[in-house]
Amino acid sequence: MKFFSVLDELLAENRILKLGILGLTVSNVATAFLLLHTLTSQKIVVVPPEVRKEFWIAGDKFSKAYLEQVFFFLSDRILSVSPENVDLSLSTIYPFLTTDPSFLTQIEKVLTRYKNHIKKNRIWQVFYPMDLTVRGNEVVVSGILKKAVENQLIGSFDKRIRFKFSVRNSRLVVEGIEL
Repeated sequence: MKFFSVLDELLAENRILKLGILGLTVSNVATAFLLLHTLTSQKIVVVPPEVRKEFWIAGDKFSKAYLEQVFFFLSDRILSVSPENVDLSLSTIYPFLTTDPSFLTQIEKVLTRYKNHIKKNRIWQVFYPMDLTVRGNEVVVSGILKKAVENQLIGSFDKRIRFKFSVRNSRLVVEGIEL
C-alpha cells in the first residue's frame, strides 16, 4: 500500500510540474510577442548637433522632418563640391550607404564618374535645396545648383537628385543615387 501512496504522490507532483511548465511556456511566448511589439513601436528622439526641427524614428518609420534633414545633408555633400574637396565631401555620405554589394557597386560607379567630371573640368558648385518629395522608398530633392569653372560663373540651374532607400533595423540605408 505504501507503494501506491508514493505513486499517487508522484503522479500528482507530475501534474503540478506539467501545469507549471505550460504556464512558463505561455509566459515566454507572451514575453516574446511583447518584446517584438516594443522593439518595432518604440520611438527614439534623436538630437543632432544643430536642431532645426524635431524629428522621430519609430520602428521602421521616420518623420518627414528626419528624411528632410538627412537627404538635404546628403544632397549638399554630393552637389556642393569643388575639385579640391570632392573626395572628402563624398566620403562623408558612405555611412548612409547600403553594404549590399550589388547596390554599392552601382552607387560607386555613379559617384566615381561624377567625381572625375568635377576634377577634370575644374567645376565649383553649390547646391541650395528647396523641396523634398517622398514617394514610397524614393526621395527627390529639388533645388538650385550654381556652377562655376575656375572663377567664372556658368549659371544657376534647377537640379534634382533622386535617392532610393530602405529601412533596416531602424536604420535608413541609401540603395541608389541618380544625379
